Amino acid sequence: MNHIVDISTSGTRLSISNSCLCIELPKPALPVRLPLSEILCVIVSADAAVLTHAVLAELSEAGVTYIACNRKHMPCGMLLPYEANALQGERFLKQRLFSNENVLWQTLIYGKIKNAAAVLELWGRSAQLQTEYAERVKNGQDPNAIEAFAAKDSFSRLFEIGFSRRDSGHPENARLNYGYTVLRATVARFACASGLHPSFGVHHHNRYNAFALVDDLMEPFRPFIDHLVMELIEGNSVDNELSKEDKLHLSGGFYAKWVCGNQSRSLLNWIELSVRNWAQFIFGLNSAPQAAPLLMKPENFECEPATDDSETS
Repeated sequence: MNHIVDISTSGTRLSISNSCLCIELPKPALPVRLPLSEILCVIVSADAAVLTHAVLAELSEAGVTYIACNRKHMPCGMLLPYEANALQGERFLKQRLFSNENVLWQTLIYGKIKNAAAVLELWGRSAQLQTEYAERVKNGQDPNAIEAFAAKDSFSRLFEIGFSRRDSGHPENARLNYGYTVLRATVARFACASGLHPSFGVHHHNRYNAFALVDDLMEPFRPFIDHLVMELIEGNSVDNELSKEDKLHLSGGFYAKWVCGNQSRSLLNWIELSVRNWAQFIFGLNSAPQAAPLLMKPENFECEPATDDSETS
């Protein structure tokens, strides 16, 4: 079990004992103990959580990602294990020599747009334009320009016309930011475990971005964060402030099962399998990149189809 641990109660103390993370709440209660081998990441959003350097070091040695949050309880920093694969040096060299960036990037963007179409259909929105965009990417047209148009269309149909990711006044953005950060940490953990260096991107190449490859590989899974945010806001009155319940829903959504083909797996498992397959392509062990999983529907999801799509057409 890959636990996502969110520490949001001030006064919580973290320690390590017998290869377990011990979580002691300020109120009299028995401490929670979780084996380090079962933890995917630890998110600390409490202002006054107490932990030592030794805790951070042992989390890193165990391959656990640590995420620090600012005073607004939004993620602002991430600590990854330095070595997470026995063949890391050899694989870093192969990664640096990788020359099929365009092929992999096309595959990633095609998967992102197809999954965005699936999420739109789940919520009763028209996905025709997304399908057309995906076919254009598949046929070799510029994935960068098409991805930008597809993202704008998807956000407008899911949330509202004129929605902007840069506008903090939209309550969706705080939830999207939190969900994308957990997704980024998840992909980073699996990338490192596969022997990939998170800085060597195939499309993202910002000198100040230590997680360029992670930002590439997470693209096909962004629509599922959008879906989780929709579950929070659809038909509800929400504030800009992120609640504990919001964070629990967004992190817990990674354990929800999605159907792809004839298989049903948790979103976390689909991400792990995909990153592993893409690593095999980058290391030259596969002749072509595996397609991103096109996740058709979450199990037990119910949504009444929209009766009027005119506002988002």
